[in-house]
Amino acid sequence: MRFLRFFADEGEAHLGLRHEGRVLDITLASRRLLAKDIVSFREFMEGESIGPNQLASMLEDIAGSETLQREVLKDPDPLRLDAPLRDVRKLLALAGNYHKHIVESGF
Repeated sequence: MRFLRFFADEGEAHLGLRHEGRVLDITLASRRLLAKDIVSFREFMEGESIGPNQLASMLEDIAGSETLQREVLKDPDPLRLDAPLRDVRKLLALAGNYHKHIVESGF
C-alpha cells in the first residue's frame, strides 16, 4: 500500500492510495461514503470513522458502484503530487547502512 497526497482539480490537497494501478482519492471517497473530510495521512490513521480497519469496507463499497469508481479512482499520470506527510510532529528516518556511514566518517 502506498499513500500519497495530490492536488485535485480545484487545487485542494487530497489524500490518495495507490490501488491496482490507479489512485484511490481517499478524501473524495470519505466525503461521499462517510460525510467526513479526510485530507491527511494522520487524520486517516487517527480517525474514528475511517482508518486502516475501515479501508477494506470502503474499497468494497467502491467496487460495487461504477459511478463511485469513476469519481474516486484516478489515473496517476496527470496528478500533481504534494509532500506525502505535511502534518506530522516528528519524522524519524533510519538508514539500513547507518553503521557503514559511521565507520566511513571515522567516528
